[in-house]
Amino acid sequence: MLKLAASVERNSEHPLAEAVVKYAEFQEVSLAEVEDFVGIVGSGVQGIVNDHLLQISTEHWLADCPDRNATFFLLPDQLKVVVYLELTP
Repeated sequence: MLKLAASVERNSEHPLAEAVVKYAEFQEVSLAEVEDFVGIVGSGVQGIVNDHLLQISTEHWLADCPDRNATFFLLPDQLKVVVYLELTP
């Protein structure tokens, strides 16, 4: 999941996105190519990775869309960050 999230987030200028990418680099994770990147101000980002739509969003955005099927992962404890990620086949 870190590879997918960091691959999309590297196109964002948000500080949280930068933290995800830096953590992936620290873990020596190679990033995938992303097509059709879109940043949605106040909500998240999305892009196509390996022919799948990947959306990374805020918890608030997910609450507004109850039919979404997202998973989440935590960055290291010291960052106290939750990243919500949805991969659409």
